[in-house]
Amino acid sequence: MLGFVMIASVAVLVALRVHPPAAVALFARTMHASSQLPVRICILVLVGLVTLAGTFGLDVILGAFAAGLIVGLANRVGPDTGPTLHHKLDAI
Repeated sequence: MLGFVMIASVAVLVALRVHPPAAVALFARTMHASSQLPVRICILVLVGLVTLAGTFGLDVILGAFAAGLIVGLANRVGPDTGPTLHHKLDAI
């Protein structure tokens, strides 16, 4: 449990602090393209943390909750991708 909490905490800190302008521009540019890179990254984070929680013998809901927290915090970059990304994730 402690290992999962440590990994999730590091991911939260990275989501809060690291916002390279080149990556933000790339996400905004591909949001309405067929690749939808931000949506794919969100799904990758979700699958990764659910798998990690299952590997540590924890409930997978804990991994899904941590992924939602990380995506929500990282999504506060700017108004260009925020609402659109939330609508696309709600559709999924």
